[in-house]
Amino acid sequence: MTEIQSSAQVQLDSRLNGPLSNGASVNGMQVVTYISKGGDGHHDDYYRLFAAAAIDIGVSLRFMPRSSSVARRRGIWFYSMFDTWTTETARALLAAIFRSLAGKKTIGLLFRPGDCFVKRSFKSSFRRMLFGVVSRLRNVHLLSIFPFTVSPEISSVATNWIYEPQLWDLQYLGVPDMQNVEPLQAQILGLADKRLIVVALGSQCREKGFDYLAELWVSSAELRASHLFVACGVVLPDSKPSARRFQEAGGMLLDRHIDDAELFCLYRNADLVWSCYAPDYNQSSGIHGRAVQLGIPVVVRKGSYIDALGETLSHPSLALPYGAIGESISLLQKWNPRRVDQERTESLVRHMRDHSLSVLADALRGT
Repeated sequence: MTEIQSSAQVQLDSRLNGPLSNGASVNGMQVVTYISKGGDGHHDDYYRLFAAAAIDIGVSLRFMPRSSSVARRRGIWFYSMFDTWTTETARALLAAIFRSLAGKKTIGLLFRPGDCFVKRSFKSSFRRMLFGVVSRLRNVHLLSIFPFTVSPEISSVATNWIYEPQLWDLQYLGVPDMQNVEPLQAQILGLADKRLIVVALGSQCREKGFDYLAELWVSSAELRASHLFVACGVVLPDSKPSARRFQEAGGMLLDRHIDDAELFCLYRNADLVWSCYAPDYNQSSGIHGRAVQLGIPVVVRKGSYIDALGETLSHPSLALPYGAIGESISLLQKWNPRRVDQERTESLVRHMRDHSLSVLADALRGT
């Protein structure tokens, strides 16, 4: 990784090994306990981002793996993902309530605010009521990672909002050295042969729209003549039949873990990035966020949060009507956007970063 990322890890390690905080300050900065269950994907990226951004926010972070291990710790708690697994979410909600009563501050990022608004779902209604109450408690700041303009109802369960961190994190994390990716690039360009390259990244499953992507691919010889679909990432068991049909029809599939260098090589060679996810997966997407940061046009699901986000950001996005095979194929064949100008992209990312850090700083540094 880049020097920026290495520096972030040094900061992280020094804070992990530093003195325990009881809510005091370190070097004149407020100490904040950062709580995350850990793991791959968003968890690891958020972990490294907030380690690097802590100084810009004006705090010193103390990282701990989960709230149960810091149950007696004073000071501010910051959950990078407040609402993920059911058990962890319940624990975080209870902690926020009791800490509010004790006059202690809790900040949490809402990763899946859409789960509060699933129609005809008792669980979703209960979730909406609970988050609505907790977000209004004193000393509690629940921050949506979608702007309220994307879906105004989110404001009923969140105190404020920031932009999804993976829309503005590359300044801190950098881009990996892409040595030794020439064979992958040569394979893609050789197969494409002047066709538009549509890249689907990450785990390949129904929720991430892989089965729909495969269906579009096998349904149209005309689409296969004008586009190359490239799917890279581990295929989950339920999507194996779709993967087999996709490959048999000439789609490029790498059914394995993709490292960071390969990931950014794929971005570099993509004309379009696939973010057209299933209707029951209406949430943030790091794949989409990185595409926006790199100025790459995206394919999204019509009516999704990231469809509305594309309009807010004025980023080139093609919204497909999920399930309407013929219409989706026609839209893809008619759309041939260009990458966003680098200066415009940098200005957008800078705006998203500045807004997000300002909101986080206000929440973390306040009394």
